[in-house]
Amino acid sequence: GGLYVSVGSSCNVCLEEDARRLVALLGRLIGWGAGWRVLDICCGPGRHAQALDAAGLAVTGLDLSAALLRKARQVTAAPLVRADVRALPIRERSMDAGLNLFTSFGYFDTDEEHAATLAGMVGTVRPGGWFVLDFLNAEVVASRIPEGAGGFEGAEGGARLRRYRTAGGRHVVKEIVLADGRRFQERVRLFTVADLAHML
Repeated sequence: GGLYVSVGSSCNVCLEEDARRLVALLGRLIGWGAGWRVLDICCGPGRHAQALDAAGLAVTGLDLSAALLRKARQVTAAPLVRADVRALPIRERSMDAGLNLFTSFGYFDTDEEHAATLAGMVGTVRPGGWFVLDFLNAEVVASRIPEGAGGFEGAEGGARLRRYRTAGGRHVVKEIVLADGRRFQERVRLFTVADLAHML
C-alpha cells in the first residue's frame, strides 16, 4: 500500500465519509448485493473495509503492513490478511469483486512487476465479477505537479510537504518532513489510462 502518515487528526472523519460515499457509488454502479465476496486489496487502516462490511458485503481486507492492519482491526470485524500484493494468498476466481483503492498501486520498481501484480489482483475475481482500480489521473497530475523537486510547503502539525514529478514525468514523488525531523517519501508510477488498459 501507499505511505500512511498522519499529520493531523481532523481529516479522519473526512476520509471515513469519503470511504462511505465511494462504497455507495460503487454499489450503484456495480449493483452488488448482500453477501458478495469482496477483496479489499491494500486495505490500509480499514476505512473501505468498514464501509463495505456496513453495506452487507462479505469483505476480506488484505495489506502488507501489520501496523495498518492493527488500525483496521479497530474499525472492522471483517477478516484481515497480512500479505504482499505481489503474491496474493487468495484462491483464483474466488471473489465477486476486487478493489484496489486510494492509489495503492504503482509503487514497484519495474513495469513488469506492476503488470504481474495487476494480473494477480484481477485473477482473484470470478468470471463476470468486477475489479475496481482507484488510481491517479496521470494527465491531471502532469498538469498540476511540476517536474523536478522544488521547495517544501507547510502542512498540518508543523510538517513540511513537497510533490514533484521525476525527470521524464514517469513518477510522482511526495516527500513529508514531520516537525520532529522524520522524513518519509513515496514514489508512484504515473500510468495513463492507455497504460492501464494495456496491462489489463
